Amino acid sequence: MNVNAVKHQAKLLEWKGRVADCRSSGMSVKHWCEENDCSPRTYYRWEQEILGKVRQITKAESQPVLAELPVIKALPSQECSKRRNPFVPVLVIRFGQVELELSNAVSSELLSQVKELMHLVE
Repeated sequence: MNVNAVKHQAKLLEWKGRVADCRSSGMSVKHWCEENDCSPRTYYRWEQEILGKVRQITKAESQPVLAELPVIKALPSQECSKRRNPFVPVLVIRFGQVELELSNAVSSELLSQVKELMHLVE
């Protein structure tokens, strides 16, 4: 790593703290910049660079995660035939060869778990 790269890394660490300070201050960026002797343009340039680094790290670290979902025992076949309303999915989610069918009676807990999984797959 050359001298300029080391200086840039030091500035990046400095601005990481400054951006965190600004965001937690409750002040507008403009007001925070006035209080801390910097221009909003400089602030936003460093903020964008920091966010870009975070996105790179997050993307590199994101891996598929196995999540355990609750299993509902299927009814015996003779009980299934006694039900009045056969299952009709209101939502079908496909992941390659896998298909997930959901009814409108699905629990909010299960929907939250499916939503989390969807974010991991993106």
